[in-house]
Amino acid sequence: MPRRWRIGICLIIVVLVLTAGAGYWWYRGSAPQPPVVDTSGREPEVAAAIAAAQAKVRHQPRSGDAWGRLGMILIAHAFEAAADECLAQAERFAPEQPRWPYYRGLLKETYDLQAALPLLRRAAALAGDNSAPRLHLAELLVNQGHWDEATAEFQRVLRHEPDNPRAHLGLGCLLYQQGDLDSALKHLRQTAAAVPNLRAPHALLAEIHKRRNEKSDEERELALLEESQDLDWPDPYTEELSAVEVGVAARLDRADRLARQGRTDEALRVLMAAVQAAPNSYKARVHLARRLVQAGNLPEAEEQLHAARRLEPDSFEVLAELGVLLQKRGAYREAAECYQHVLDVQPAQAMAHFHLANCREQLGDRTGAIASLRTATRCKPEFALAHKVLGRLLADMHQDAEAEEQLQYALRLQPEDTQTQQLLKRVSERRSRTRSR
Repeated sequence: MPRRWRIGICLIIVVLVLTAGAGYWWYRGSAPQPPVVDTSGREPEVAAAIAAAQAKVRHQPRSGDAWGRLGMILIAHAFEAAADECLAQAERFAPEQPRWPYYRGLLKETYDLQAALPLLRRAAALAGDNSAPRLHLAELLVNQGHWDEATAEFQRVLRHEPDNPRAHLGLGCLLYQQGDLDSALKHLRQTAAAVPNLRAPHALLAEIHKRRNEKSDEERELALLEESQDLDWPDPYTEELSAVEVGVAARLDRADRLARQGRTDEALRVLMAAVQAAPNSYKARVHLARRLVQAGNLPEAEEQLHAARRLEPDSFEVLAELGVLLQKRGAYREAAECYQHVLDVQPAQAMAHFHLANCREQLGDRTGAIASLRTATRCKPEFALAHKVLGRLLADMHQDAEAEEQLQYALRLQPEDTQTQQLLKRVSERRSRTRSR
């Protein structure tokens, strides 16, 4: 090969290499870069998770998954503005993925509902068989008065999932607001049958029976209402968000969400892992103790609370929880000491005064119990149960005038409380007999 040809080939190779390098650097330079977030003051585990996700975006700047993962981690650790920026890029590079508009909609609905609705509509359209985004959208539409669109969304879910309790609850609420009580009853009963310990359907059923003057049905629903609780609906997308949370606070939040969904065993396992990962966190031990109490494991719960108290001797939260536990096992004197310590720190804590009153009554000190309840109602005038118990104790001591006053106040706060109604009736009748003599 002639020398000049060899030189020409070398020049071509050099040009190609330089062109490829320039193209690479142009690609890198023109690609979006992850936002800078200030992680100072955060747990090292949180900062490391964010840094790792940022590095992945820099390595794959046109990957919807990389941008989305970073956005999810930022949402989970309360960097909302930076999270929205990342999720917008994730949508750009993966427009077929429902997660990214859904998460953006969840972020925006708290401060810009009109911007959130198109995102949630897009997520619902993309989500296919996953009904959670559509149901969330429908519930939001109900709250905004877009009843026709909300009805259509609930019915669309029921066409594919005829027994979906969340969709039946949503339609029941809508029909109740529109005055169609018969149709509302059918949907609400289906929800109550599927999720019997959910508060919302029992509250609405009780109200419907009250409006229809069906006293026994109303009382049955009120009794079920007292035994029910607020629960979170399962949502695989928000569960994915909770799965990327790290640090002690994240684990505690995750356990709370699981408990609100009725998944108490899972919540307990998460809290045990939190204590194992951070044995010096008194908050982790308090949260674990609270769930252990609910599970009926009082000895282990008490052990956790005493460990928490050693870590934080003057913590209001630890003392209050320990007082509740001691009450449950009948150690009223020790419980009263805990509540008194709480009140030394926060003298206006109405719940501590209320629990102290219970301990004093159990110990035979009715006068002290009445004094504690009077303080509780001064600290929190809307505390219906404190007014009710105070009325009962005053009636037991034949202080009927004040008892009647307290019971009337409790009934104004909770008109549906049948126990208060009956107690007030007995006290009023006794006062009338006394006056007629």
